[in-house]
Amino acid sequence: MILLTVISLIALVLIIYLVINNLSRIKLLNKLILSESTSKNEGFTSNPQLNELMGKEGITLTVLRPAGTAEFDGNKIDVIAESEFLEKGIKIKVIKVEGIKVVVRQIK
Repeated sequence: MILLTVISLIALVLIIYLVINNLSRIKLLNKLILSESTSKNEGFTSNPQLNELMGKEGITLTVLRPAGTAEFDGNKIDVIAESEFLEKGIKIKVIKVEGIKVVVRQIK
């Protein structure tokens, strides 16, 4: 009984080893595995650089409570109001950019 268990474990390890070493030769798996990559040099980014919005003025396209959408130079950007509820159509200014988080304040 113990001998059969040991032989089974050795066979299992051998099968796993063979499968792992030959994965690239299995045509069905090649269709599932991503073989190409994208790079910043080719123009691909994981998130947009929004630092250029700092200090820009725009207008709210939706109600900000506190998050919503605003327009800056014809571009729609997701924004967060600094502290208050802002209606649609209000003039705003970007006061802080942290990654993809854009914080705005109403222009009075």
